[in-house]
Amino acid sequence: MVQVANLHGDLSMSGTRGRTLHSNLAPVDRLFTDRESSRARVRRLVHERSAEDGTTLVKLHGAPGVGTSELARQLATELADHYPDAGLEIDLGGPDPARAVPGEALLDRLLLLCGARTEEIPGTPAAKRDLFLRLTAGRTFVLVLDNAVGAGQVRALLPGRSRCLLLVTSLEALPRVGNVGKELPVHVGELEDEAVAEILRKGLPEDALEGVLEGTFDRLVGLCHGLPVLARLAIAYLDQRPFSGLEDLITHLEEGGGEHPRDRIAAHVAALTEPAGRVFRAVGAHAALGTTIDLRSLQSVLGDPAGMREGLNELATHSLARRVGSRRSVWLTVGSLVGSVAEERAGAEHVRRERLGALCSFYRDAAVRAASLLTRRPLLGAVPDADTGPVGADEVVEARNWLHTAADVLAAVVGESGAAGDHRTVIATAEAATVYLAEAGRTSERTALLRQGHEAAVAAGDTRARIRFGNLLGVAHLDRGAFDEAEAVVAHSLELAEPAGDTMELAASHEVLGIVAQRRGDHTRAVERLSHVRQLKEELHRPQALAVADLLIARSQIALGRCAEARERLEGALSVFAEPGQHRAPDAVNVAKVRSELGRALCVLGETEAAGVELREALKGFVERDMPLQRAHTLETLAATVRDAQVRDEHLTAAAGLYRDAGNVSEAERVESEREGPGPRP
Repeated sequence: MVQVANLHGDLSMSGTRGRTLHSNLAPVDRLFTDRESSRARVRRLVHERSAEDGTTLVKLHGAPGVGTSELARQLATELADHYPDAGLEIDLGGPDPARAVPGEALLDRLLLLCGARTEEIPGTPAAKRDLFLRLTAGRTFVLVLDNAVGAGQVRALLPGRSRCLLLVTSLEALPRVGNVGKELPVHVGELEDEAVAEILRKGLPEDALEGVLEGTFDRLVGLCHGLPVLARLAIAYLDQRPFSGLEDLITHLEEGGGEHPRDRIAAHVAALTEPAGRVFRAVGAHAALGTTIDLRSLQSVLGDPAGMREGLNELATHSLARRVGSRRSVWLTVGSLVGSVAEERAGAEHVRRERLGALCSFYRDAAVRAASLLTRRPLLGAVPDADTGPVGADEVVEARNWLHTAADVLAAVVGESGAAGDHRTVIATAEAATVYLAEAGRTSERTALLRQGHEAAVAAGDTRARIRFGNLLGVAHLDRGAFDEAEAVVAHSLELAEPAGDTMELAASHEVLGIVAQRRGDHTRAVERLSHVRQLKEELHRPQALAVADLLIARSQIALGRCAEARERLEGALSVFAEPGQHRAPDAVNVAKVRSELGRALCVLGETEAAGVELREALKGFVERDMPLQRAHTLETLAATVRDAQVRDEHLTAAAGLYRDAGNVSEAERVESEREGPGPRP
């Protein structure tokens, strides 16, 4: 006998309170020192409010290089015992307002950290915020919002019925946010000389201070201007020069001239060899796209892979750059102060623009390659006759991880390329980036990029791209339940696609319109549309595409009572999805979807035992892949196959809970009202 709890998939985790909050705080720097006065103020506030629910907001602001982000992480770490559920961190995109991440996009990212599944994320800001409040209700956690540009970003992410320490960092002091239990502004200034001296003593080689003249160490402390970043650069300078001493370092820094912290960084930059200097100038060109950099993008600008590696190693030894993640990672990053100096030294404007164009081209092509591995369908920016051989699971994982890290850079590429009038790069990059964003549930970012891609297609006079982006926008609107918007934009794509004779885009347009009809309950119209889709797809010679059409048609045929026809279609689709192809593995998700629909058809045909077998297999697949809405649909149908009233009630209760957790209150109420009556979900 199959246990009900096993069918439902750990019922204790189906409610929002049981979701895991995914801690992602970066570790604290080992050289972190002092800030005792600021830390004591925050600790006092936390202890005063230890018995109170609500949000304690600490706003840390200070100039680049003073270490506001490190202080926020230090506070989050040392106060973690008071907030045991999780430590979450999100970069808000500042300090440059042009790269600030909109509040709705930040909610998408935060919902994923709070345990929301991709398919659960609603389409409107209000619904997203409601889900965030429910996922965090009753929880105790720390949330770090790094690099805020304004109070509006923070207000959009305020927790509700929870106990949260909210640590916000910004360049300038933020105005009052409001609607929190307590709000504490903290200015983070330069460190006292004693604290700088402590950082230097922690990090300098053990023998570096032996035999130095009186006052020499104090001169070095003064040249750090109270900034932790300059102290670290000084440490790196001596660490890589075992035959140099403090006097050499001081002379080197003083030769840079000037009294601004940037002048000290400039002195370190002036000491770079030519290969490292070339890399640093390329980093400056990249600053327009952000300070997280795919090192291969620098190679696309510089050529000379060996020289580039030599230059990067030198930047790393001077603490001017560091690798993100493991030694296999292709990503590096530079701090905001170092990045601003690099941007100043990127070269003449025409050189910087030329390099920025080359960087954008690199990211465009890399994004198209990565997205092609995820979709295995031809993208607008794909190279004709590219390799279509078998793809390993590791390649797909690496492609997904790359797109995850590159998402913000790709959005900047779209923006920069659009401003430069490079419509081809906008079109290719926007489509590729949204392949990942759709999968990740980052709806607002996805929609914004699709709109930019559509605008570029119009500007370029590219009819095929206009059709493609119209269809993709239709799917995005469909995913958030905006049927009228989906129908309007796809109908326009269809008008363009019919005279163009583009079979693939025609099929895509009709498919979206067919699903819209299906969602609205007009199953006769849906079958007409989707049958036409199948005829079009036959010309493409893609078995899986035909199987998807059969799955969709069968879904409406069941609703119309044509269950025998639906059964035949579904059995054919199952044989396609379950078998590996030349360039693909079995499609486990669609196998589960087909089995769920097949169970519905068999249930209506009166073959309840066979229906139960298919539905249980479908449910296992949905539980394994954490797909709650599909689980809810399947549980409803499964309830109609059991004779035990208690088991039936448990199935329906679990289905209603899954709908409610996903924010679909109307479906939850419908199921709850049907508990007293038999029958499968219509």
